[in-house]
Amino acid sequence: MTEKNLNYYMKLKYNVKTKEVRIDDDYYIQVYIPELPGLEIYVTSYNDVDQEINSAKKEWFASRIAQEKDIPEPIRQINKTGRVTLRMSRSLHEKVSYYADEEGVSLNQYLNQLIEDGFCNSKMEQIYEELRQIGNFQNDLNKTIHGEFQNSPQRLNNKIIMGFNDVSQSNRIDNQSESDGFKMYPTMEEQYRL
Repeated sequence: MTEKNLNYYMKLKYNVKTKEVRIDDDYYIQVYIPELPGLEIYVTSYNDVDQEINSAKKEWFASRIAQEKDIPEPIRQINKTGRVTLRMSRSLHEKVSYYADEEGVSLNQYLNQLIEDGFCNSKMEQIYEELRQIGNFQNDLNKTIHGEFQNSPQRLNNKIIMGFNDVSQSNRIDNQSESDGFKMYPTMEEQYRL
């Protein structure tokens, strides 16, 4: 069995797509591979496409391999007629026919819809998994940031400022005095007796 490493994936023939796009007032060439979600680059010349997409593919594959994520292989482009013979048990045939009748569509249309829904659900599961991983990353980042500032003076000041803002209006009015037309509020030190 062939080892699926970086060299293996780099040798596969993916279908590279290009599209001219305008960003602000500049024109670029968007280059992407439909089978590799998130792999997208922008170049200014068609001469740069091959070199830049190969560099981006290498980084994308290396990242996915390091994270032990699945890497889709190229979809084979073989001319198909669109016709297929499907064998199934009589009981399954009866069930599928019943549901197609319930939907008011032909058996062929119903089977096509089931297959498409299966593909869509599979792709959606991949998208949901990537979104979950992004959410986990954000949670980890928040925990790290929270932990870093937990014992710092800045965090103490933030607590004081937030606490000062939370002081009830009645308490502030009771403790205020006026001098030269300005309302004077207790200092944070007075308020919290630091």
